[in-house]
Amino acid sequence: MAGNDILHKTTSGATYPSALSHLNVSPPDLLPTIPPVTRLAVGALVFRKFQLTNAPLLLVRRAVGELSFPGLWEVPGGGVEPYETILDAVVREVKEETGLVVGKITRCCDVENFRGRRSGRATRKWQFEVEIEGEGEEVVVVDPAEHDEFRWVREDEVQELVITTEEHRRVIMDSFRLRKAGIAAVGGIGVEASGVGVKRFPF
Repeated sequence: MAGNDILHKTTSGATYPSALSHLNVSPPDLLPTIPPVTRLAVGALVFRKFQLTNAPLLLVRRAVGELSFPGLWEVPGGGVEPYETILDAVVREVKEETGLVVGKITRCCDVENFRGRRSGRATRKWQFEVEIEGEGEEVVVVDPAEHDEFRWVREDEVQELVITTEEHRRVIMDSFRLRKAGIAAVGGIGVEASGVGVKRFPF
């Protein structure tokens, strides 16, 4: 069996392939090794897997009361807490923001470094494709204080929405291309926990 085919479990119960094992780590263990990064974050690309052809992706719209990017669209996600691993953070964020339960973290589609617009903090963010439990029967529930709407969108529909940033739009469009290409689970375009292979490091 190939290494990428061996499934492991997070403490939250979701499975993940061996290629993502280096991301089963918490902020206190990783942050000292990747200065100047002081914050870790994740995003979740949730496709309706049972629709194999042109499967739609779940996007949520930030509430108009949000300080950052009010009324703009994004994938579910957020910061990694000190007590959890990067992989567990994906499961938690999806549950908190959509009510859906992640059954499998399939692959890392993207990783980048950036500085927060308001905080100025150096952040490293991973974007993961995930599979949801109860596929085909899922019910999305958003918290109106954080997100006021959700949509399942196809690749051509993304261009009709105002996304938080053009970089985030690129990540979303790349995720559609990865699926069409049938690329196997990867650790973030060859990204190691040490940060080797991070595609963008603008600070």
